[in-house]
Amino acid sequence: VRNIHPDDMKKALHYFEKQFPKAGVTPLEFRFRCRDGSYKWLRDETKLIIDDERRDKESLGSWIDITLDKTSTS
Repeated sequence: VRNIHPDDMKKALHYFEKQFPKAGVTPLEFRFRCRDGSYKWLRDETKLIIDDERRDKESLGSWIDITLDKTSTS
């Protein structure tokens, strides 16, 4: 969470606290600080997997770099 852009922090925290705990996939787009200090736009698509007793079992997801999509002017 510490590498998320300050302007995206509120929506990211809301996602992790409210949306992510629900089963299913809810995508989140945010800026992430790289090692060199620059930011890239990422799309987080994570699915929470629950067991038969409705307990969290694992999460499965991916981050996709969408920087070009977000910054292109065409």
